[in-house]
Amino acid sequence: MTLTSHTESYRVRLGELVVEGDRVIEYREKPEKRHLICSGIAVIEPPIVELVWRDRPMGISDLHLREALAGWTRGRSLDTPLALDRRQLSRTTCRRPTSNAAR
Repeated sequence: MTLTSHTESYRVRLGELVVEGDRVIEYREKPEKRHLICSGIAVIEPPIVELVWRDRPMGISDLHLREALAGWTRGRSLDTPLALDRRQLSRTTCRRPTSNAAR
């Protein structure tokens, strides 16, 4: 399965406390947070389609977990797509381990 992703930022409304044990060691005034977000675009290869439940709805997180349990490995690469988005996107691809290639 190939998932596209991008980073999204937002500014926290209040200050952030950084604590160590019971001590405040830093105060950050309304910090900006960045997260890697799934862009909602997935390409599902034929072997992965076989993992989809047939009797009930299935989300991407469910399919992602089933991939891991089936022995697929994950890799990550940064790409700039041609027409999907002007922001830089990344693609996560899953590949079956070499020892299971004959399946």
